[in-house]
Amino acid sequence: KHDPLQSEKLCVFLIEKIINSLPAGKGEVLGIFDLRGFGPENGDILFLKFL
Repeated sequence: KHDPLQSEKLCVFLIEKIINSLPAGKGEVLGIFDLRGFGPENGDILFLKFL
């Protein structure tokens, strides 16, 4: 079974990695999500609340 804490840790790690790779003085990141085919049956509500 899926461990929600692992997803949260991976998300934080990836965001920190992106922020650390930004040029000096930059602090904004844009996330683009493809939600085609998305529905309540395949959504992770706990993870969305975390975000």
